[in-house]
Amino acid sequence: MAGTRLTGDRLIDRFGPVFLARCCGLSGLLGLTVIWAAPHVWTALLGFALMGFAASLIFPISVTAAARLPGRSPAMNIAALSLICFSGYVIGPPVVGFIAGMVGLRGALACLIPFAIGVLLLAPRVQPKLSVQAT
Repeated sequence: MAGTRLTGDRLIDRFGPVFLARCCGLSGLLGLTVIWAAPHVWTALLGFALMGFAASLIFPISVTAAARLPGRSPAMNIAALSLICFSGYVIGPPVVGFIAGMVGLRGALACLIPFAIGVLLLAPRVQPKLSVQAT
C-alpha cells in the first residue's frame, strides 16, 4: 500500500482517475475472490496484496473527486466522505467478524465483494468535469 500511495499521483496523472478507480475495483474484486478460493495461505496473501492496492488508491481518488463536487464547499464534501469512510473502518471489522463467526472468514470476506463491484460501477463518477468558461 505504501509503495502504491507514493506513486499514486504519477499513476493518476498518467492513466487518469477513472481508469485507476476501475483498476482498484477490479483489484479488490479479484483479491477478495482469490482469498475466498485460496487453497494455501500464500495464495490468500496474494489476494490481500491485491486488496491493498485497491485500498491504497481509491481513497485519494475519491477525496479529489469529492473536493470537485458542486453545490457545497470542498471541505464539506471531503468531511462527508471522510465520515462515511471512517465509519466503515469502525463498523466494518466487527461486522465481518460477526459474519465470520457464523460462516467462516472466507465467507465473511466474500460478503465484501458487492462493495468492490460498487467501486467498479461508480468509477466514472471520479472523472473531473470540464469547465466551460465564457469569453
